[in-house]
Amino acid sequence: ETDAQDTLNMTRLQYKVGGISYLQLLNAQRVYLQARQNRVQAEAARYADTAALFQALGGGWWNRQDQ
Repeated sequence: ETDAQDTLNMTRLQYKVGGISYLQLLNAQRVYLQARQNRVQAEAARYADTAALFQALGGGWWNRQDQ
């Protein structure tokens, strides 16, 4: 994601000075947003997997028997 953001920033500068077309700028924005979406989806999957593991191991404090 960081690389895509760096590329987007460079692309914006190139567009401002007339070095590239608007279509190229839009493509860089698309790549950056796709990278962000992929990161968010990976985080969501990690949280879901953590919750599934927690449940598979017996839940939590509410399942603990007093000793």
